[in-house]
Amino acid sequence: MACGFTILIAVPVVVLLHGNAVTLQDFEASGVLGLAAEHHRVLAFDRPGFGYSSRPRSTIWTPAAQAKVIASALIQLGI
Repeated sequence: MACGFTILIAVPVVVLLHGNAVTLQDFEASGVLGLAAEHHRVLAFDRPGFGYSSRPRSTIWTPAAQAKVIASALIQLGI
């Protein structure tokens, strides 16, 4: 199912990446997520293979490949 949407928020965006040594719970427990959300829109992404993100075996997940996935998501979100 595809859903169309428009985001009209003029606040700065903070992007948090979790996976490997850092989890979303670490961002929450440390207070980073809450502090950033006080004045910013915060997007917390699971890197491929971590959290709720899948990790297709057909891709070699180099840092560049992971960056491409995150960049594509940001573009789709209009950021």
